[in-house]
Amino acid sequence: MPTPSPVEYLDEKGETKTITNYIELTGDESPDDPMFKNGGWFVVKGEVTYDEVQGNYLPFELQIDEDWNRLGPDVNLILADGAKLTAKNENSEMWFRNLAVYAQSTGENMGKFEVYAENSTAISVFNAFTVYGGSVKAISKNSDGISAGSVTVHGGIVDAAGTSSADYSGYGIYASDENVIVNGGSVSAAGFRGILGSGGIEINGGDVDATATGVSDEYNFSYAIGSWYDVNVNGGSLTVHAKDKSSYGVYVSGSVAHLNAGEVFADGEGSGFAARPSCSSSGVELAGATVTTNRYTYIDDLGPKSDFFVKVAVNVLYTDGEGNVFEGSIFKWDDLVGEFIDKLDVVAGKTLRPVKPNIVVTQDGEGKIHAEINGNYIGEDDFIITDRIEVDEVKFERDFTTEGYSTIVLPFNIKTSLLVGVDSVLSFDGIVLDENKKKAVAMQVVWEKSMEEVELQAYTPYMIKMSDKSLEILGSVVLETTRDAVTEKDGWEFRGTYSFMKWTEDSPDLGRVYGFAASSEGDVSVGQFVKIAAGASIRPLRAYLIHNVPSTVRANGYYANRNVASIKDELPEQMNLVIVGKDKNGEEHTTVIGQFNTRSGEFRANSVKRVYDLKGRPVNKDVQKVRGAYYGKNLLH
Repeated sequence: MPTPSPVEYLDEKGETKTITNYIELTGDESPDDPMFKNGGWFVVKGEVTYDEVQGNYLPFELQIDEDWNRLGPDVNLILADGAKLTAKNENSEMWFRNLAVYAQSTGENMGKFEVYAENSTAISVFNAFTVYGGSVKAISKNSDGISAGSVTVHGGIVDAAGTSSADYSGYGIYASDENVIVNGGSVSAAGFRGILGSGGIEINGGDVDATATGVSDEYNFSYAIGSWYDVNVNGGSLTVHAKDKSSYGVYVSGSVAHLNAGEVFADGEGSGFAARPSCSSSGVELAGATVTTNRYTYIDDLGPKSDFFVKVAVNVLYTDGEGNVFEGSIFKWDDLVGEFIDKLDVVAGKTLRPVKPNIVVTQDGEGKIHAEINGNYIGEDDFIITDRIEVDEVKFERDFTTEGYSTIVLPFNIKTSLLVGVDSVLSFDGIVLDENKKKAVAMQVVWEKSMEEVELQAYTPYMIKMSDKSLEILGSVVLETTRDAVTEKDGWEFRGTYSFMKWTEDSPDLGRVYGFAASSEGDVSVGQFVKIAAGASIRPLRAYLIHNVPSTVRANGYYANRNVASIKDELPEQMNLVIVGKDKNGEEHTTVIGQFNTRSGEFRANSVKRVYDLKGRPVNKDVQKVRGAYYGKNLLH
């Protein structure tokens, strides 16, 4: 027999390997051929079909000795580019001791392996079923799509479907002894139970889409993905669909769904998450993934409700994008007060996102240093840089308005030519009298597009007008040691922020602090400075205006303490925001660009009766107070 020509395939690392000792499947082999019992390396080229109805099936058969040891076959299947191996089984069942599937490429031309079963499991593997590449489809009408001791997907496409009937408890993918692990690729699974990992489930990368197609009864629960051990989502994306109102998306029994990273999305008529305490507590932990679901459900047939929980992991914060911040327990039994902490209705139907650290500095494999600054940070950790550090690239994450001006503080010097998305920059120039002899907030033009470049200074509060909703910074910068970011003039300070700040009724500076409205709502316009009320907040690397109260004033030749309340009362109800400049004749003039509105001490749109924060967003009085330090100080040394 001539030596087969070498065949290439991609291994588990995606590297190209070559093999010459293999058997090519052609579709006309005898079912008694020992290769189906012995296993080995097999290659499929072109289109090859095995059809039991036509008397030609793919007869891989599990070999068992007298002591019930499984002897084989161990099969390594290489799908050549453009190849398609199809097996159609009526009653017969393919069995492997171990099965690994490889491809020659990762594109649309990668080979396919498709199995369609009528009354049996489409692909049965006693030990490990591993997919390194290729497209694998396993569909069973009355049983499981894929059943194996363990299932691991490194790449490629896996599409598996089992029956929707509770009589068979059909699984799309079933790991009977160990884990289902997805490290990459695309996985779709549907059935009465879409994916079950008896030893747990790990999603580290790739995209997983699982559907519960059945109807739960008293003894059998239909769910998209579940386990009696932990479900860990460490990356990639997980989408679950609970079609019937009695079914579930992610199901854990006596275990925990740890949502550590990536994205998790649940939809359908049934509950997105369900936990069934049995022998131990069971629930959901939000630990870094972005999570969207309609609701979280407790199943009460085996364990008490007090063993059910939904919580945010330690040192993590979550936000719903509506000003609400979540930490600690969302649902749990509190022994101290003898009742449940229950915020499930607050989070139901929302997308919860983790709060990113305020600054992260990393070094890549080439030695380049990268900085990511989170201008949307809502934790209480201060933005602190202890030593100057040069970084090759800096990303500034923040959502800007293009309707008017925004306040900003940068921790580095930067030339305006290296800022992409900025139209103009203003600096605070004190309080002046406008043309109506009323107090106004004065700003000077530092730079605009018609001018030559200038260098903006680190830790100086500015106002900027954006042409884009994001700010791009070109080239390298030097992160400067943190220092006060204040511009002071005539008893007023334009003060930068380094952490998420929130004012309460007890804040001593309440009534003297003004924030800039960067968005419109109701009768409130972009460009107004607003005297803040309790509940208002501001994020880091922005700025607000505050009137300083002198500790003493001259009175009849003596220094005496002055009543702070009287200072607040003297602050005007309205102050125009103006740009101060000189015309071509050198005469100073002002241009009104907005208003500094202080009416009733609240930023309120009369038409909708809402209270606003410093960013012009509605203030939710039920928002949880952010407490403590969560990401560490992120000190740079």
